[in-house]
Amino acid sequence: MHGPEVHLLPVAASCEVGPEARHSDARLQPDSQMLTFGCALHKLSAEHEESDDASTASESPTVMGTDSVSSPDSGSPRLCEPEIQGLGWEAPVLPVHAQVATHMAQAAKLVRPWNSSSLGFVGRLQDAPQNNGTVDLMQSLIDGTFVVAKRMPNWWMAADDDDFKKRHSNAVERPWLDIGIIKYLESRNFPYVCRAHGVYRDYHFTYVISSFAEQGDLFKWCDQGPPPGPKREDVLSPVVCQLLHAVQMLHNLGVAHGDLSMENIVVTGGQDCPQIQIIDFSMATCSRQRCNELCGKKTVHGARNSCDR
Repeated sequence: MHGPEVHLLPVAASCEVGPEARHSDARLQPDSQMLTFGCALHKLSAEHEESDDASTASESPTVMGTDSVSSPDSGSPRLCEPEIQGLGWEAPVLPVHAQVATHMAQAAKLVRPWNSSSLGFVGRLQDAPQNNGTVDLMQSLIDGTFVVAKRMPNWWMAADDDDFKKRHSNAVERPWLDIGIIKYLESRNFPYVCRAHGVYRDYHFTYVISSFAEQGDLFKWCDQGPPPGPKREDVLSPVVCQLLHAVQMLHNLGVAHGDLSMENIVVTGGQDCPQIQIIDFSMATCSRQRCNELCGKKTVHGARNSCDR
């Protein structure tokens, strides 16, 4: 088998990686109906406009792990609800922030021991300085599939989101929030996200395993395309269309990414049929408003950035 050279990662553990961590190919694919909605976008009619006093309505009580994830105004009408129902979705039973908190708590309880004998280290994709860790490419030594492992120290990751906020109250990124929102989006059939395979831990590190987008991020992908001109516009058109559709879907589902950039958009699929995936929701919010909080990339002068919502 030809491919990148695989090196075993020397970490201590004794349990086998679960079967869901061995299949990076099981991605959520957008069907033709979703892409049609993406290209047409959603028409915001006047009947869906929010009233001026919606922002002053009282927020729902927070639950465990969500004291900084405010509840959306439950009295406001949802944007594009008919379009969401047309895709076969149902309106959330619980507020979005409560669902995300539930997924965070479940993920913390389901952390499993790490076993390096099931996955081989291929190479480092990038550093993750905000999380004191790295993002590594790994390959299953059982079936050869590739996965991505975000590796973070246990002292940073903490036991769960509540423990994390107690230890790192000034942290800009929250790794358990990233995990919880991805799980929530998967439960809502959101197609533009890398599939989560599980969370694993050894004596020193926590590993968040997800599917691998083989085309890299948008920076890398754009370098491979034709030079500026009509042909490049034809290639980029479906990607831009998917991106606009993805952001509209996120907002319909009550999530704002907070750090949307070319580095946080990765591409999978062939060159003639690219599919985007949005990654890194550790700065996201489920609140209708967000004030006096750091989000997005750092600027040269350290100014506060605005969110994408």
